[in-house]
Formats: sequence, C-alpha cells, structure tokens
Amino acid sequence: MSSLVIGTAPEGLDLSENRIAQNDATVGVVMGIATIFVGLRFWARTTNKSADLAYDDWFVLVALAFAYGTGVCCILGGAYGIGKHIWVVDQNDVLMSMKIIFAYVILYATTVPMVKLSVLLLYRRIFRLTWTLYFCAFLSIGYTISVATTISLACVPSSFFWTQWVYPLSGGHCRINLYQFYLWNGVANLFTDVIILCLPMPIVWGLQMPKAQKWAISGIFLLGGFVCVATIVRISAITKMKDSVDITWVIGDAMIWSNVEPCIGIVSACLPTLRPLLRQIPQLRVWGLFGSSGLSGNYKMTGDGTSGTGQQDTGNRSAYRSSTGKKQRFWPEDDEVYLTTDVGRAAREEGIIPSNGSAASSQEPIAMQIRVKHNFDWREDHP
Repeated sequence: MSSLVIGTAPEGLDLSENRIAQNDATVGVVMGIATIFVGLRFWARTTNKSADLAYDDWFVLVALAFAYGTGVCCILGGAYGIGKHIWVVDQNDVLMSMKIIFAYVILYATTVPMVKLSVLLLYRRIFRLTWTLYFCAFLSIGYTISVATTISLACVPSSFFWTQWVYPLSGGHCRINLYQFYLWNGVANLFTDVIILCLPMPIVWGLQMPKAQKWAISGIFLLGGFVCVATIVRISAITKMKDSVDITWVIGDAMIWSNVEPCIGIVSACLPTLRPLLRQIPQLRVWGLFGSSGLSGNYKMTGDGTSGTGQQDTGNRSAYRSSTGKKQRFWPEDDEVYLTTDVGRAAREEGIIPSNGSAASSQEPIAMQIRVKHNFDWREDHP
C-alpha cells in the first residue's frame, strides 16, 4: 500500500515481519491470568463467612469485562493488519484497523479507571478514607470522561481519525496532535497510579508496630506497583509512534501493553483478597505472614485515664493509636487486611487466647485478616 501520507517503504525494511501471532498469544495469556485471579478473588470472598461481596468486588468484575473488550480489539486489530508493516496492509484493512483503535482508546480509558475504583473501594472498606479517596475517584472518572471526549472530538469530521491514513485529501483535519494525546494520557494515568498506590502508606506506617510488620502489610498494598511498571512500558511503546507513518506496526506494541496494563492492575487488585488461599501455603504459615496466628508483634495504644497496650473497642470498630498520637480506625467485619489484637472482637469471636498463644476455641480464625497479636497489660491509676 502507498499513499501521499505513507509513501513507499524504506529501503531494507523486511516487509515480511509479522507480530500478529505473538500479540494474540500475549493477549490470551494476560486475559487468562486476570480471569483466574478474579475467579480466585470471588472464591475467597464467598468462602469467607464473615464477609459479603462488596462494591470493590463487583467493580473489578466490570473492569475484567471491559478488559475483555480491549483484548477483543487487539485480536481484531491483528486480523486487519495491526502487527504488520503498513505497506503490506490493504487500504480497506487500514481503515478498519484505525476504526478499531478509535474504539479501543475509549475502552481502555474505561477499563483502567474501573480497576482503580475497585482498589479505592477496597481502601474505603479497610481505612474509611474520606477526601483523599474522593479526590482519586474524581481523577479516575475524570480521566475516562476527558479521554473519551477528546478522542471523539479530535478530528473533523470524526471519521477523519481513520480516513487520514488512506484519504488525506478528503477535506478533514485533526484538532490535536494524536501522538501527544496518547503520550500525555499515559503520563496522567501513571500519575494517578502512583497516588493511589501511596494512599494507605501513611496510615500503615503511622501505627506503632515493628517495622517488619509494617513492611509486610505495606507489601500487600504495594503489589500494585507492578501496574506502574506496565504503564511505563506502555508509555515507552507510545513514544515509538512519533513521526512514524508505519502506524499498523508501531501501534501494535502500544495496543498490547494497553491490554497488559489493566490486566496486571486487575491481578494486583485481587492479590490482597486471597489470604484464605495463601494460608494453604506451608512456607507462609511458618513465616507467620498468612497463617492462623497472623503477624506477631507489639504496639502501643492508650485510652483516657488508662495506659497500656492493646485495642480499644469502639462498638463494631477497632481503633489504634498511630505514632503521632492520632487514633486510626479500621472496620474489621470483612476487611482483607485486618489489624486486630487478642482482645475485643477477636476474643469474642475466637475465644480467649491464653498466654501461650493457643486458642481456647476450636473455631477457625476469621478469614481475610492480618492479626496483630501481643500480650495485653492493663493498668489503672487511682487518686
């Protein structure tokens, strides 16, 4: 194929190169992994008798559905030449592949925020974050709206988005530089990824507990860092599009990583909910990370008129004193990452735990929790 925009193929370029099979295999693998982890998440959540399915579970399921949409676009794009050099792709196939990319951008801009909203809702169940959560949710939803609106109005008429590569003199034009658009929406996406990743860290590190415990709990949340790596690789793939006319070849990598990124995000969003499965791994039970005894250690908590170490019962909520003296609250009924002690709710539901650490009750510990165990020493000062 040759046109006023594309011209002739550069000398020495191997026009027989074809990445379609490789791209399709990548999509199939990452979609399969994401599907497995969502299934494991729902299995873990439904087998936890103390918890019901929550909004974050349903949002990750919706994100998976949209991710399937991006995967289908990748495979369809390959069928119409994405993954080949444009000079060997039929003009009609180029038109169709660009239409697929148009739809793909909108699907991607919906999938990624769905994953982020699922993570934010998980944070809300555990930490009851307020304005910071709403701010990040605003950024995520605003990202979808801005990207979908911009791509829809980028060219005049809208069809020029896909006809410009075949009929550049059809009378249309683009209002924006599409390369800059792809690049900067990738940067904006990375920015919100980093903010959401760091949200729970001040709360966790503000608790008075050993650093080993803080690292273990932080590690659960920082698993989402993998999606930041995928986002950076995607941005790198987008930079190859600058000033390139071989659009069906260079955009292939960007499309694949635009599918890999949300799939990794889905996996990362599911990992903190899989404690019932991780407890079945003997090595983790030996290390005490996910076993029935949970993470062991001491931290201080003081109440009015008394002093000691432990958990203060505030109805159905657990309150902990941070290192700055500010009380941190956790809603433990169904939280995956659950900080508790040997008193309060844990004692009521599992029985009193003797000083030797063995439970008086034969009941299984509440699923989906990280338990912080310590010896409780209470002292009252009387005038």
